[in-house]
Amino acid sequence: MKKKILFVCISGSVKLLGQKDREDNYQCVRKYWRLDADKANKADYVVGVANKKIVAVFRNVSGWRNIGCFKDLLDDAEVIANPEYKTERFAFEGEEVVLGKDELKEIEREIPRFYGPVRYNYE
Repeated sequence: MKKKILFVCISGSVKLLGQKDREDNYQCVRKYWRLDADKANKADYVVGVANKKIVAVFRNVSGWRNIGCFKDLLDDAEVIANPEYKTERFAFEGEEVVLGKDELKEIEREIPRFYGPVRYNYE
């Protein structure tokens, strides 16, 4: 049975590692996503991808929860310049896993070309 994978592109977030609330890959992958929470909750894995490479894989992801608007963390100038920051964002809690070579290759084949921050390999 094909694994359901939710891919999130963190290429921009990894540039912020060590700043604000981006202490590590887990924090970069787990929060501030605009997505369909019901669909996201069906994923077997959440995979963080930076520059077309897998940087983190999570399983046992517990319910995506609404964490409010991203604007709450920014100053007014950033919100005015980026009106999309006013939308609701979601976050999860999960367990980071280290995959074997075969499992990793299987997931790598599924990496989509990113045209946005979130992609699913399932409907």
